[in-house]
Amino acid sequence: MFTLAHAVVARWWEHAFRWERETVWPRRLHQVAGGAAGTELERWRIVGRDAVVFPEVAAVVDALLGPAMVRLAGLLGEASRTGGSQSVGAASGLSRLPSATVHPEASTPY
Repeated sequence: MFTLAHAVVARWWEHAFRWERETVWPRRLHQVAGGAAGTELERWRIVGRDAVVFPEVAAVVDALLGPAMVRLAGLLGEASRTGGSQSVGAASGLSRLPSATVHPEASTPY
């Protein structure tokens, strides 16, 4: 589970490359660099990534192992056994989510 969460957060890290709107990770990165990444910011981005994103990785792991995901996994498993996937969205509450809550790239097949 940790590997999956780490991959997800590493992808977020790469999407935040220019960091125009990012406020948390640059501050943490400077702390990891001893208070001043300065001119070596790009080097510290590579070296310090795992330490900087660890809190988010732990939060994703927590969410993936939480009761809501366990419930969703049970619903998906039941739907695959019975051949009926139409009710999974409704039963899990996912059908009530506004479409704007899902980032457009989240639905991009890779």
